[in-house]
Amino acid sequence: IAELKYENGRTGVSAGLYGRFVGAFDSSASYNFKDAANKTVNRTLANYRLGNFWDLGFSISKKLTPGDEHSPKISLTVRNLLDKNYETMPLAPDFGRRATLGYEIDF
Repeated sequence: IAELKYENGRTGVSAGLYGRFVGAFDSSASYNFKDAANKTVNRTLANYRLGNFWDLGFSISKKLTPGDEHSPKISLTVRNLLDKNYETMPLAPDFGRRATLGYEIDF
């Protein structure tokens, strides 16, 4: 994982850009289901291919009262900027591009 960060204490703005590469790897996966006769059937997928993707993300935040350590903060985070389809666990695809808007307070 590589990350580039920026902070400006005077304005209260922080930003970050991260990138990671996950190399290809094989994993086994097993699952079970009920067949038409209501019998449980077990299946195993050997050498299920995972990884081999780039993931990039971006975040930016702004303190509403710059200079105040406990100031409320608003933020925007975007993950999977490239909107890649990938899996890090067998048969469980990760989310595509997603954005999160936040408001943070200390109390």
